[in-house]
Amino acid sequence: MIKVIDSIMGSGKTNWAIQYMNEHPEKRFIYITPYNDEIKDRIIPQCPELKFRFAREGHKVDDFKDMLTKGQNIVATHECFKRADEEVEALLEANDYTLIMDEVFDVVIDVKMNKVDVENILTNYTTVEDNKLIWIDESYPDQDGRFSDIKQMARLGNLMVFNGSFFLWLFPVEFFNKFNEVYVMTYLFPGQVQRYYFDMHGVQYEYYSVNGDSEVGYSLIRHNGSICNNLRSLINIYEGKLNDIGRGDNALCWNWYRKLQNKHKMPVLKNSLKNYFKNIHAAKSDEIMWTCFKEHEKKLKGDGYAKGFVSCNLRATNKYRERIYVAYCVNRYMRTVLKNDYFAAHEITVNEKLWALAEMLQFLWRSAIREGQKIELYIPSKRMRNLLNEFLNNELVVDYSVGNSKLAG
Repeated sequence: MIKVIDSIMGSGKTNWAIQYMNEHPEKRFIYITPYNDEIKDRIIPQCPELKFRFAREGHKVDDFKDMLTKGQNIVATHECFKRADEEVEALLEANDYTLIMDEVFDVVIDVKMNKVDVENILTNYTTVEDNKLIWIDESYPDQDGRFSDIKQMARLGNLMVFNGSFFLWLFPVEFFNKFNEVYVMTYLFPGQVQRYYFDMHGVQYEYYSVNGDSEVGYSLIRHNGSICNNLRSLINIYEGKLNDIGRGDNALCWNWYRKLQNKHKMPVLKNSLKNYFKNIHAAKSDEIMWTCFKEHEKKLKGDGYAKGFVSCNLRATNKYRERIYVAYCVNRYMRTVLKNDYFAAHEITVNEKLWALAEMLQFLWRSAIREGQKIELYIPSKRMRNLLNEFLNNELVVDYSVGNSKLAG
C-alpha cells in the first residue's frame, strides 16, 4: 500500500522524511527529488549516518545500477529515476528498498512532436506491438540524431503509440511493486496526474498528513480530508485594469498563446507586466518572479524583470524564497491527449480545475510565501484567479476517498 503524504508546502514533509530515515538506519532508502540542490544541500548533509550516494553527471544510470548492486542508500533526481530499465527493476526486486518520492513524478509524458515526424518514425525506424513502439533500426545513432531521444525511450520499452498520431512515455507501474515501502510527498494529490495513473492501473494508496514541528518532532497521521488554510493574509491579489486581457475562460492558456489572432495581444500583456512590476510596485529585479509558457518568454520579458522568469511547472526548490512580487501569466489546462485520449479512454475522469490549482500553488510556493512573508500577486487569468480565491476562502472541497475528487460548485 503506497502512502501518499498530502500536506501543504512548508508543512514539514521533507523534515519528516529526514527524521524517518535517520530513525531507521537498518532500512535501505532511495530518495527521489526534482532538483540537485535538494540532494547536496539537505538530504546528504542531514543524514550523515546513512551515507547517501548520488549519481555523477553523465553517468547517472550506470552509477544508479552500481549503487543498487551494492545495496547503498541512494538519492537521485526524478530525471535519473525516469531512466530505470529492466536491469534496475531486477536489482530493486533483489533488495528491500524504501522509496521516498519528493513531489509527484512525471509518470505519463506527452511527447510533443509534429505529425510529419511521427509518421517518419513509424514508417522508417520502428514497428508497433500492442501500442508499444519498438525501435528496429539499430544503425540510427544513439546520440545527436534527430530522433535519438525517441530511440532511447523506445529501447526502455516505455513509449506507447495512440491513434497512430502521438506518443506517450509511461513509467512502468510495476516498479512501484518492487519496493518494501513507498511514500509520495505532495499536495492535492487527488488532482495530480500520478493519482489518475495509479487509479488506471489499480495501484492502492492511502492518504496521510504531517503532524508536529522541529521541536517536538514529526509524525504521520491519517488525512482528515480538510485542506483549510490561513494564507489569505499572505497573498495580496491584484484587482484592476491590467486583468482585462485575461477575461475569457481560455485566455492565457497554451492555445491562446499560439493562435495568430492573439499575436497583437502579446505587447499588451508585456506592458501589463511592466506596469505591474515597475509602476505599481517599483519592484527590484531580485524581488521579482514571473512566468508564462516557456516558448513565449522572449515575447514578454522586459527591462527590470527579465531575469525573474521561472518555469510555470517548477517544484521543490528554495531558490526563489526571497521573491515577493509574483506574476502568474498562464491559464493551465491538462493536455487533451492526456485528459481525453489517454485517461478518459480508460474511464478515468480528470478533475482539471483541481489539477490546475495544484500546479499554480506549487509555483507560488517557490516565492517568499514559503518563508511566511506576504507576496504581491498578479494573475491576469480570471479562471486561475477565481480558483485561487476559492482556495484562499476555504471554499474548496476535495474528496480524499480513493477515486474521487471534486471542487465545490
